[in-house]
Formats: sequence, structure tokens, C-alpha cells
Amino acid sequence: TAMGTITPLASVAWTAGANGLWSNAANWTGGALPDGNNVLAVTIPSDVTVTFDNSVGDTTLNTLTSLGNLKMAGGNLSTSGNLSTVAYQQTSGSINVGGSMSVTQSFAKEDAGSLKMAGGSITQSAGDLVINDGISWTTNLLTLNAQNNIDINAALNVSGTAGLALEYGQANLNAGNTSSYNVNEPV
Repeated sequence: TAMGTITPLASVAWTAGANGLWSNAANWTGGALPDGNNVLAVTIPSDVTVTFDNSVGDTTLNTLTSLGNLKMAGGNLSTSGNLSTVAYQQTSGSINVGGSMSVTQSFAKEDAGSLKMAGGSITQSAGDLVINDGISWTTNLLTLNAQNNIDINAALNVSGTAGLALEYGQANLNAGNTSSYNVNEPV
């Protein structure tokens, strides 16, 4: 019959080495594994690759800031606010960004998993930006920026008042046979 209040931690930071699994509590400040709704903000330092894996339960944060590489390899990660990372790779899992998503150097999304956001900016600072699986965004502009070409081999789904901007250095936009740009007006 005892009652209490659980207050989420304001922030935790990655403290482990250059590579590791999100699901290992020893990799986080004070052993505070960001899982469920127990942490509001996560920070990942530069030159680090953190893999969000299947061992992590559904996790909801306010924000996630990574100066390194975030890999989605399973599970479900949500933010109510912004997500920013230098590099992003997704091979599985589901990510839902309530605010803007910013990827500043490297983006790789394979033929699996779900990526949804309000809008944002995805930049491939070297080579081609290749999108092999769909991306959805809802309310803000999504900008795709590549040093060379943009290759879209999957559906891009936008709803509401959002838009799409494409910026590429080699002046080549390659939309494969499966590409589409779906606009769904609000009901």
C-alpha cells in the first residue's frame, strides 16, 4: 500500500569506450540504463558508436544528442523532442522522433526498420546519400543533402504541411523504380 513518485533522471551520458550496446547499464553514467521512461535526455560523445539493440525495451526520451554514431539494430526508441547525431545507421528496429532529426555527416538506412520524424535534415558529407527503405515525416520540412548524388530506392511519405528539399553536389537525383513521394493531406 506504499505510494511514491518516480522522477526520471534529467540526463545520462555514455561513459564507456568507443563501441558498445545501449542495453549495457555499465556503459552509462552511474549505471543508469536509459530504458522505458526513466531518463529525459541522453548524450553520446564524439568518436563513439552506440548500438540500440533488441535487449532494450521501448524507450522514450525528450532528446538525444550524439556527437558520434547511433546505430538502430532493434527495439523501439522515441523522442518527444529533437534527435541529433553525427552518423546514423539503421538495420532494424523502430525510431520515432517527435521533433526534428539532424544527421550531419553519414546516413545509412537498410531495408528494415521504421524511421518517422516531424522533419529535419539528413546530410551525407562524403559520397552518395542512399535511402533503401522508407522515411516518414509529418509537419516540418525534411532536407536531404549529399556531397555527391541522392539515390532514393524507397517510398518517402509526408503528411500534413511538411515538405521535402533536395540538395546535392553532383546534380544527380536517382529515384529508383520503387520510389514515390506520397502526400497525405490532413482530414
